[in-house]
Amino acid sequence: MFGIQDWSEGQREQFGQNFHLGQHKLHTLDMFSRPSLVQLLDSIPKRNIQCYTMNPNAAAIDSLTAVNADACNGEKILITAENGLFWFNIKQLENHDQEFAKLLASMFKEYYSTSLVVNLDEAGCIVKSAEMSTPQFMS
Repeated sequence: MFGIQDWSEGQREQFGQNFHLGQHKLHTLDMFSRPSLVQLLDSIPKRNIQCYTMNPNAAAIDSLTAVNADACNGEKILITAENGLFWFNIKQLENHDQEFAKLLASMFKEYYSTSLVVNLDEAGCIVKSAEMSTPQFMS
């Protein structure tokens, strides 16, 4: 399975209330390959992509600045993120990409019994590759 590899019962109970840092294999899926990410960024509505940058000085948290990337294509957004000090969140990706929706549903099913219903509109999910310095998706 591609989901979190070290999921304890305590972490399962705290899901949605606390952050969990865990190992996963999501970055090995084709949907997270560079060409797939570029295609995804080009295909979803730009209003669902939030872009940010900040001062290299980590103590200057007030330097966080929203960036309008409406005119940028997926390649440019990804290159900028790879260069650092820039990251993006994709809102409600599961509503625009069926492959991601299926993956997200399978991840929740993996953590909960089938009797529990998870409202994906209220659930947050950050997917970060070990090879990237910033999260790639936030739903």
